[in-house]
Amino acid sequence: MSQFYAELEKELLFQTKLLKESQQTRAALPEGYLYIRQSPKGPLYYQITKTFQNGRWHTTQKNISHDPALILSLTEKRISSQTIKLCHNNLKLLKKTLAQYQPYDKENLLNALPEKFQQPLLLRKQTQLDAWIKAPYEKCPQDVRYHIHETACGELVRSKSEVIIANALWSCQVPFHYEEKLPCPDENGNFYYPDFTIWLPDGKRLIWEHLGLLGEMGYCVENAYKLNSYQHNDFVIGKNLILTQDDSRGTCSSAVIYHIIETYILPKLQGLRLKN
Repeated sequence: MSQFYAELEKELLFQTKLLKESQQTRAALPEGYLYIRQSPKGPLYYQITKTFQNGRWHTTQKNISHDPALILSLTEKRISSQTIKLCHNNLKLLKKTLAQYQPYDKENLLNALPEKFQQPLLLRKQTQLDAWIKAPYEKCPQDVRYHIHETACGELVRSKSEVIIANALWSCQVPFHYEEKLPCPDENGNFYYPDFTIWLPDGKRLIWEHLGLLGEMGYCVENAYKLNSYQHNDFVIGKNLILTQDDSRGTCSSAVIYHIIETYILPKLQGLRLKN
């Protein structure tokens, strides 16, 4: 939802509330309306009331020049009446605008294009994907000697669980980098290296962290700080951050990994795939 659309809805609620309050205010004020006539001695104030009797409307005029409280009340009534009229007009326009307004959403517009017009765009994104995969990137320099488990794509990773994830991504043709530096430092200037960084067609990142040593307190504390940093940099679980973990036996389920990929990642790739 665009900011403009949100502001329209906010204004609609305000005008609706103002209309109700003005109607209540007018109903509580004296009957009739104020009429002002200029005279040589100054303005004269009259209360004009109308009553329906014997099939006819009858108008009564009462001089209230010496009743300032009534004059003020009828003035407030006129203001309330004008406010009600203004609110009715504004609400009509706001509802019409909200019904016809279409927020700009590039992805929706692209998806609405006929397939023959989408092909050149997909080709461009595929080219960008291929370039991203081939481009060098800064990897985590920490304890590289523990990169001992080889994956199907030839990447060396730290654990058997990471082998399962990497092989699943590879078999599903999902583009990824392993332990790529995330260009978003924490409050102390430290950089993190998510286990897997996945390229998305909109140019943004989706990161995947697998937690394998939750039985170690130091590991848990370190990851708590890491997840806090991710959140501050707008990486949110369920949006662009995937978290998985080993079970009590130190293993993870391949079925769960494939379900995550098929449910949360492949739809975001819009049909684009890694060329194995």
